[in-house]
Amino acid sequence: MNWVDLSAVGVVVVSAMLAFSRGFVREILGIVAWGGATYVAVAFNDLVRPQFRQWIASVEIANAMSYVALFVVALIVFSLVTNIIAKGVRSIGLGGIDRSLGVLYGAARGAVVLMAAYII
Repeated sequence: MNWVDLSAVGVVVVSAMLAFSRGFVREILGIVAWGGATYVAVAFNDLVRPQFRQWIASVEIANAMSYVALFVVALIVFSLVTNIIAKGVRSIGLGGIDRSLGVLYGAARGAVVLMAAYII
């Protein structure tokens, strides 16, 4: 095996180990949280933008700040919910299954990252 093969194996192993430590539920809900935060930022920007326009003179900066603020607040809320759900899964005795599925998810994610890197 050359250094490229070892690097590829390393990417998959590191991704699997990270997913094992976090668990499947937390990994999947983390992705959902990012998607949900993006949705909230896009959907509610028109409601929040006027508030930022009162403080910021530049339209572009006010628009960007409202997107960022909505995204960050929504991501924090979704992350808190994710942590509560993940703790609930572990507290009912499904921690082993959660971590085992996390390894499979992490290995698949590592493979997808490698495929994307190969395409680029």
